[in-house]
Amino acid sequence: MIKNNIIPIHQIGFQISFENIIPNDDSVRMLYDVMEGLDYTELNRTYSSIGRNPAVLPETMFAVIVYGKGNRKSKLQKYTELLNEFIDKQSKYDEYNSICCD
Repeated sequence: MIKNNIIPIHQIGFQISFENIIPNDDSVRMLYDVMEGLDYTELNRTYSSIGRNPAVLPETMFAVIVYGKGNRKSKLQKYTELLNEFIDKQSKYDEYNSICCD
């Protein structure tokens, strides 16, 4: 018995509506639309029906992993952010020196 991505186990499940929380143009919505059409037969086959039930559906966990991988930053992006941060701090330092030390 699976309803709305809540697997009944010995815990309280709360239904959360993300309609009001996640903006319409967010990448999560696009990912959800794309992944909704995938065939998860092979993924579900890898999960054992013996033992502990998963806290979330395998499809949901897969979506979280894909979303996380898609949002990782490359080293170049990290270096660019650090460089921009350095330039910003350097300009503030120069501005401070020009005000206090002239």
